[in-house]
Amino acid sequence: MGQDDNPGRQFGFAEPAVVFKGPTRTARSAAEAWVALHGFCPNCAADRLPQLPNNSPVADFRCDACGEEYELKAKRGKLGRST
Repeated sequence: MGQDDNPGRQFGFAEPAVVFKGPTRTARSAAEAWVALHGFCPNCAADRLPQLPNNSPVADFRCDACGEEYELKAKRGKLGRST
C-alpha cells in the first residue's frame, strides 16, 4: 500500500472511512472521529472533547474540564452563503 491509498489522511483522518449504506452516516462518523481526535473546548480551551455514548440526548461531546456539552452538526452541500 502506498502513502496515497488513503486520501483522507491529508485532513487528519488516520484510518480509511467506514462504509455505511448512506453518505450522511458515513460523513457523520468521519466528522465525529475527527472532532474526538482534534477538537478542543471553545469554552475553556481544554485539549480534548471526549465523545459521549451513541444516542445521548442532544449532545455528542462533553468537556471533562468545564462540563460544557456540544452537538456536532453537518450539512450536505457547498459551503458559502445561502441565498
